[in-house]
Amino acid sequence: DMAVAFHLDNYMFWKNARGKGGRKLIDNPANIEMKNWRGALSEGLTLGYIPGKVPLGPQMCYNSPEIKAKVDRYSREVIGKSVVRGVERLKRAGKEELFAGVIVGWETDMSDGYCSLKHLGFSAKNPPNDLEKEKEKIVQSYITRWAKGIFDAGIDRNLIYTHTAH
Repeated sequence: DMAVAFHLDNYMFWKNARGKGGRKLIDNPANIEMKNWRGALSEGLTLGYIPGKVPLGPQMCYNSPEIKAKVDRYSREVIGKSVVRGVERLKRAGKEELFAGVIVGWETDMSDGYCSLKHLGFSAKNPPNDLEKEKEKIVQSYITRWAKGIFDAGIDRNLIYTHTAH
């Protein structure tokens, strides 16, 4: 008789995620964000609030084709469908009100962004007018992709929330 909500971390713990054929997504440099227009790859993230500063993978490129495909599949077919099955169990038990929803993102943000910007047609010769605004749009699009997958799986839109860093 306790309410439950699912809070999805959708960007920090991806270094072991696998793509087609079982290959790690992180092994494809096209899935890693870039620090500059010259293509220098982002370095690993760390969690400073955990003793020992747990090393994580580098910032992912939110709009690389492989990352987008993985998000679509996981949000809809894996996570979304699993949550829907749980909600159906609650309904059968007459306790649907205990499902508090799905929170998409865990302070999702973007520090670098040049890979994602490149996918949008920007470059050193054609930079965005407002770098931070474009990065905000990329994060919003990424979060929207996750939320749409959860919705497409069958979760009521009024029970899907977002959680970004800014």
